[in-house]
Amino acid sequence: MAMEGLESIPHISERSKNEKLPVKYECARPVFLEITQKQADAAKDHGQRLILTPSDPSRMPWSTGYAETINSGKSLYSNEDQAAMHIGSLHVPGAGPDKTVANIPYTLFCIFDGHAGTGAALTAAHTMHIHIREKLGAVKHFLALQQAEVIAEDDPGLGCITEPIPTELLVQGALEEAFAEMDDQIRRERATYSIKGGCTAIVALFLQQKLYVANAGDCRAILVANNLQDIIPLSMDFTPETDRKRLQTLAFLQPQLLGKHFGRIEFQRRLRKKDLGQKVLFRDRHMSGWSYRIVSGDDVNRVPMIIGHGKRARLMATIGTTRGFGDHDLEAPGGQWIKPFLTPIPEVRVHELSTHKYTEREVFIMASDGLWERLTNEEALECVQQTFRDFEEEKDDKSDRIYTAIAHNLVLAARIHLGLVPASEAENITMVNPQITVLGDSAACVCYVRLNQTITNLPSSLLCRDSQLKELREWVRERMDRSEAGALYVSGAPGTGKTACITHVLRDMKRICRYGGRKLLFECRPSSPTWPPSCGGAGGGGGGGRGKKKELARDRLSRHFTSSKKPILIVLDEMDQLDCRNQEVLYSLFEWSSLPHSQLLLIGIANALDLTDRILPRLTSHTHCKPRLLHFPPYTREEIATILKARVGGREEREGREEVIVDPAAIEFCARKVSSVHGDLRKALDICRRAIEMVESQSHRPTHPTSPPHPHTPPHPPTSRQATHDKTTTSTVPPPPLRVKLTHIASVISSIYSTTGAASLSRSTPHSLPLQQKLAVATLLLCVRGKSVKEVTLGRLEDAYGRVCRQWQLKTEGVAEFVGLCQVLESRGLLTIRKAKETRMTKVTLKLQESEVEQVLQDQPLLSTVLNQTRTTQ
Repeated sequence: MAMEGLESIPHISERSKNEKLPVKYECARPVFLEITQKQADAAKDHGQRLILTPSDPSRMPWSTGYAETINSGKSLYSNEDQAAMHIGSLHVPGAGPDKTVANIPYTLFCIFDGHAGTGAALTAAHTMHIHIREKLGAVKHFLALQQAEVIAEDDPGLGCITEPIPTELLVQGALEEAFAEMDDQIRRERATYSIKGGCTAIVALFLQQKLYVANAGDCRAILVANNLQDIIPLSMDFTPETDRKRLQTLAFLQPQLLGKHFGRIEFQRRLRKKDLGQKVLFRDRHMSGWSYRIVSGDDVNRVPMIIGHGKRARLMATIGTTRGFGDHDLEAPGGQWIKPFLTPIPEVRVHELSTHKYTEREVFIMASDGLWERLTNEEALECVQQTFRDFEEEKDDKSDRIYTAIAHNLVLAARIHLGLVPASEAENITMVNPQITVLGDSAACVCYVRLNQTITNLPSSLLCRDSQLKELREWVRERMDRSEAGALYVSGAPGTGKTACITHVLRDMKRICRYGGRKLLFECRPSSPTWPPSCGGAGGGGGGGRGKKKELARDRLSRHFTSSKKPILIVLDEMDQLDCRNQEVLYSLFEWSSLPHSQLLLIGIANALDLTDRILPRLTSHTHCKPRLLHFPPYTREEIATILKARVGGREEREGREEVIVDPAAIEFCARKVSSVHGDLRKALDICRRAIEMVESQSHRPTHPTSPPHPHTPPHPPTSRQATHDKTTTSTVPPPPLRVKLTHIASVISSIYSTTGAASLSRSTPHSLPLQQKLAVATLLLCVRGKSVKEVTLGRLEDAYGRVCRQWQLKTEGVAEFVGLCQVLESRGLLTIRKAKETRMTKVTLKLQESEVEQVLQDQPLLSTVLNQTRTTQ
């Protein structure tokens, strides 16, 4: 039967579904709007189409603005779109200063453009951040490293070395996995809950001075940069037309998905019977352009799977987007499932924030197609520029309200399309900013970059290490130019800039790439994700097959280093962790760098100044194997102050005047305290970071208007002229400037050094330790009580701790968790840890007096009972 259009396709009614399933999430607007039920009901009126904004913009994170309105004529009962914000932190045990817990802050902004129901968008809004946090947590150890790139495990048996993996690719993979998990969750929960419809999604993740934009659907994100002059696209719209090659490739591989009514090939025009045997322009899965094809009967009888162009393009005459969540029950005319052609996998783009100092006049806009169907990127830019001009002319306070006004004006412009189309045809939108701004389908918001992001990453330049940097550069350059192998041993106390300087030099060293060489960076800790376990145990005993495999691997590596025509640079951080029987691992590494025709450049990093003389005495008798030494002394007070002023002592413009982020007196005080104890720059930066977080948390207090708004008035966002009028009737107390003073630094230092003794074990102190940590201290006390040697192995302590927990029916910790628990106790000054090659053989020593610990713990019933049962550890 010849078919000339969709009218001839028989439509199969929607498959039967259980309509009695409960909904998991009730339909509601985003919680940060803080609107009443009456206001939410009023917002459903398609005649008024009220624009909703947060009732108190100052309470939004990063001074974020937000606005939304319902789409007239499309959403019958409620707004199908959702938005979500989330501020979190990744905790990495042992990655902070002095092996404490490192915190990696991140912020999420999400927009979900729902269609055919609210179920998918609501589910995503409530749980998307959970999936992202879970996937980021799987790679958080890599993110805590100072190196710019990480490397997968090597397999010497393959005779090759894997390529480095940039950390941003790990974040990209985490976002892609989170999107896939989100769609799979909706698929699974359809059997239990009523989850109708689908949604597209766009997510903005601010992490370690990078902006990651993950887009699955027809949402869009742009960055208005360079003082409101330039537009930087940060996503692409995924429609059936832009995603055509992927769809046609899938249809080519699985033609049964198209059924008997749809065809894979796209034609330049609609085919009719008279086109049989004629030449018509077409394009297929492998084509970007057009070519001629002789029309067959099958071409006429089938409707192309992609019809229409631009925003009117449709997949199988049903849906206008090809990526997103849900739509598991969506059918095309003819009864074919469409879900196999839809994918939740996003496109992820990365924008570096550290290369440019962003101001309030640079805005990141993230929005769904409700905005972009009505406004071009250029028109959105003009709207932002006009809003700034209005505020400047009226001299309005821009700190909390300007981004909400931008969001409102963009929603308004999309709703009426600048007066060019009737209001009934426009759709709702959304927006956000981070001294930058973001926009979305039914909402809008704006935010500032957190101050502490300026101290959480490797700076673009390193101060007070000029001589060490010069010596590092000269050593690498000379070896590269002469094609000579060599070894360099870098020593220094923790926090003296050893790893940072080497990473900085290697990042700027273009000669490695020019010569075609490769660089490998390892952190030599058994718990480190960059350290191959096979290398960690290479120096141990063992015989038989294992010994032969070790010898074979050693021979292959030796041949690889001597036969390579390209330089190979290996950096081993925490090199002293390779200390093993007979030191054969360390001796082999240094010998490889001295072999004839070797291309190995070895850089070892450790804390001990005398490591090569103390545990590698043979190197002194073989001068050709002895490495060159480079020592990093602790930072002095003047050096710490100079670095802190460059990192956190910058100035920011506020209301026409400049305010310092951290007072000079506070910086000098911090530098004096840290230099007098250990000269660890990481500790100084950590103190400043915690002080900044303290000031930020205080600055987020809600302001109190002198006259509250009427409870039944829908919250309209302030336009530029309305804002001036509102100031005469409702005055808002401006927040204090974000300024870190000496008192803040002193408070942080006091909290660090005042809770490192037995006081942290007491219940009366505000910094009291959790029960599990107190129980570990009590168990350690039992293990060393009455013995001349006040230390115990970590393995024995962990066994005793497990018995105590099981006896009192408490949760036990795994080996990795218990090691992290002990590291936290070490950072609080309660015990010391002396590392060994095997984790269970690590020595743990109680630093406090036994009588002092007993006196404090006796006041707590459970711990007192544990201490009195001495036989537990026998």
